Amino acid sequence: MVRSAAVLAVSLLLGAGFARPQSSPAPGVIDGVVSDTSLVSLSGASASLVGTSLEVVTGANGRFRIVGLPAGQYILVVRHIGYASSSTVMQVASGDTLRMSFALRPVVNELGTVVVAGKRLSPKMTEFEDRQKLGFGQFMTQAEIGKRNSVFVGDLVRTFQSVDVVPRGLFGEVAVSRRFGRCPFQVFLDGVALPAPVNLKDLPSPKTLAGIELYSGPATIPLEYKTSTGGFCGVILVWTKDGP
Repeated sequence: MVRSAAVLAVSLLLGAGFARPQSSPAPGVIDGVVSDTSLVSLSGASASLVGTSLEVVTGANGRFRIVGLPAGQYILVVRHIGYASSSTVMQVASGDTLRMSFALRPVVNELGTVVVAGKRLSPKMTEFEDRQKLGFGQFMTQAEIGKRNSVFVGDLVRTFQSVDVVPRGLFGEVAVSRRFGRCPFQVFLDGVALPAPVNLKDLPSPKTLAGIELYSGPATIPLEYKTSTGGFCGVILVWTKDGP
């Protein structure tokens, strides 16, 4: 009788099946290569994901690999001393491997006309200075950013006129317009439009920035940064330094 009961219990367990833990989604991978504009591999370039502590360095063949990424959207920044940095927004799918290539443009150093060594500005910062001379928008230079010694970009943005930095969720903060019903600003990182609304705490550390521009309305926004999907409330352009 006891044996029959034991057999019955085993049969019931087999019939019902054992509870199995659900497998978690497979992580994603970013597999990249960094070269110069002549397609010569660059070793020692850094690749980092904005808003995370993840950072890897390219090997002798210019390749890097970031593994174990949960599915989602990321901003990848690639830097190398003597080259203009490059940023891109990417969507990592579960179990997928993204293959990326970056061709960094060299930043040329040149001597001044007398005895002072001068550094030619990268194209993005030349454009920054040209727009600053036109007198439209608000600007914060690398020197001004350094003097403020801020921890987050939001601490810098809130010093501009016509903008408020408001909390979003538990740890986020967003730049909104005072003029247009507190709608969020469109944010560009090194010329790449970021999905709105942007959590300012996800942007690179102020220590890595070369400049910030803010345009508080559509009339002053540079033509190349007027988009069909945003920017009516205003645009913030964030520029990183060239090199780590």
